[in-house]
Amino acid sequence: MTGPDQIELRLKWRRTWPDRENDFVGVDPISGKTIGRFHVSSAGNDAGKWIWLYQASFPGLPWAEIHRSGFEATPREAAKAIEDTWFRATEGKRFDPASGTYLEAHGNDPSTGL
Repeated sequence: MTGPDQIELRLKWRRTWPDRENDFVGVDPISGKTIGRFHVSSAGNDAGKWIWLYQASFPGLPWAEIHRSGFEATPREAAKAIEDTWFRATEGKRFDPASGTYLEAHGNDPSTGL
C-alpha cells in the first residue's frame, strides 16, 4: 500500500489566498473555474484534519455530485477526494465553451452530431 505522500494528483492546485499556508483550491483544467477547496480545520474534534469541499456547479453535471465534503488526514488525500468526485461527475462529458456547460459526449450538439 502506498502512503499519502505518494498520491498522484491530476489537477492543478494553488493557494486560495497568498497569506494562507494551509488553504488550497483546485481548478477545472478546461474552463479554469474552481472545482473544490481544502484547508486544515482548526475547530473542535476536527482540528488538524483537512476538510475538503467539492464546489463545482456546472450545468450538465449530476446534481448528486455537486455538493460533497469530508475530512482527510493529509492534504494530498483531501485533494484526491475532490479529484475523484470531479472525475466521476465529468466522466463521459465534454465541456462546451459556448454555453459554459458540460454535455454528454454524444448527441448534444446538432451541428456536429457530438
